[in-house]
Amino acid sequence: MKNDNVLSFNKKITPSGWLRMAELPIRRTLADDLCKRGILVSVVVGRPGSKRGVRLVSLESLNAYLMGLANEQRPKNSASSQAVENQS
Repeated sequence: MKNDNVLSFNKKITPSGWLRMAELPIRRTLADDLCKRGILVSVVVGRPGSKRGVRLVSLESLNAYLMGLANEQRPKNSASSQAVENQS
């Protein structure tokens, strides 16, 4: 029984490259805004002619957005970067 829980957990952490909006680590309003601005790549999957569908977001575009934020927020003059520069 315990192995079943491990298998279902592994399925959740190894996505196919697309995430539902509810699975994103950011709030839906921010995700909607980023999709409208073209920062996150998204598609709506549904049957032809249906009024509703499921919006999926590309994991690759989400990772690129988050890495961009991490690079922007990284201190430019941190002690570790100065130590590396002094060693050169």
